[in-house]
Amino acid sequence: MKKILIWLFFWLNLAAIIGLWWWQSGAYAGVSWAYNFKLAGRIAALLAVYFILWEFWLIGRVKPLEQSFGQDKLARWHHWTGILALLFIILHPLFTGLGYALSFGRSLPTQMIAFLNWEEMLPAYLAVAAFLIVVILSLAIIKRHLKYELWFYVHLAVYLGIIWAFGHQLVYGWDLQNKTGATYWLSLYWVFIGVFVWYRFIMPLYNFWRFRFQVTKVVSEGNNVWSVYIGGRNMAKFKARAGQFLLVRYLNKYCWQSHPFSLSAAPDGKSLRITVKALGDFTNNLDQKIKPGTFVWVEGPLGIFTLDKAVTNKFLFIAGGVGITPIRAMMEETADKQLDVILLCANRRPEDMIFNDELAQLREKACGKTRCAFVYSDAGVEVDEKGRIDEERLKRLVPDIAERDVYFCGPPPMAKSLIPAFARLGVPEKQIHFEKFSF
Repeated sequence: MKKILIWLFFWLNLAAIIGLWWWQSGAYAGVSWAYNFKLAGRIAALLAVYFILWEFWLIGRVKPLEQSFGQDKLARWHHWTGILALLFIILHPLFTGLGYALSFGRSLPTQMIAFLNWEEMLPAYLAVAAFLIVVILSLAIIKRHLKYELWFYVHLAVYLGIIWAFGHQLVYGWDLQNKTGATYWLSLYWVFIGVFVWYRFIMPLYNFWRFRFQVTKVVSEGNNVWSVYIGGRNMAKFKARAGQFLLVRYLNKYCWQSHPFSLSAAPDGKSLRITVKALGDFTNNLDQKIKPGTFVWVEGPLGIFTLDKAVTNKFLFIAGGVGITPIRAMMEETADKQLDVILLCANRRPEDMIFNDELAQLREKACGKTRCAFVYSDAGVEVDEKGRIDEERLKRLVPDIAERDVYFCGPPPMAKSLIPAFARLGVPEKQIHFEKFSF
């Protein structure tokens, strides 16, 4: 039901914006090429703002959106919506400039320079520049796999762009000059920005005050892997599911960094556990950077990588490396219910495997309903399963794979090879579950 309401909200507002534009400007269509370009510039401006407002929600941890579609889809939509917004941002001054250039008998460059003498036009130019810089730098950051914090701080320029462009819209927005249009447009701003601020800032602040999250202990899991236990007050009221993740910011000298970490244990109403592998930068020497008593800013829980999305009562869990963390948490739930589970876990060497003792306890608790196979890629290791998890191994180790819900968490190359293999082995799309942390 939530999905239907969200889609209705999107399409009805899109129709309202187009209708508002046609109501105010449609009568001038076809009068001349100058008018046609001006009209095209107006609708481009309206659509640019609409898609920019949606960008706030797509990355704003808006719970109804996030719980309906999941982070993966929202990240992809954020990417494509950003491209659409950029397209309309470019088309708006281009079409508008052509329209006025034809009206005044000027060249396009001359007209674009002349615009600078108009009221509120310099901030509008700065807004366009801000949006272009955000898109260009964001693409470069993602392509080069640079830090999330750099991507985050670059995106702060979007706020400046919105502020700079707002006055320009009110002064020159032809379609907003009547009371109905202006009221609708301002209401749209209030709804989008209000919901964004609520979920992005107010709710995390309220949760910090309510639960007083803080580190209770940091435990080595061996081989540069650490488990961080987060406690607080009223923890039983913090609603999280095994398989979900948190965005964690430690309130010490590293507070400028925010990191997504999966819960590695099912919430027990007393504490939350995340497990971190040292992969460089902040995660190195974690026990030296985080001490018991450190307060923690928590956003979440996030993600729909949970057992309530399953459509069968049989499961195949596939984990690659530290991807075992959300899988291990979900196995607590399946062990409690003694469900039919197969775990395939891939690592380079046996010493890279974490949670060995805990997985053994979960297998015992499941009373024979949980079977595990450990696959190691290092050719120098003598083990039962050597190599990689591929289609042949899936067919051999899990002959009834098409009857199972498949939950996968691992590195992108592994996902790229396995997800098509699931389809070839007859696993219905609705039984394939995976989620990655994206920005």
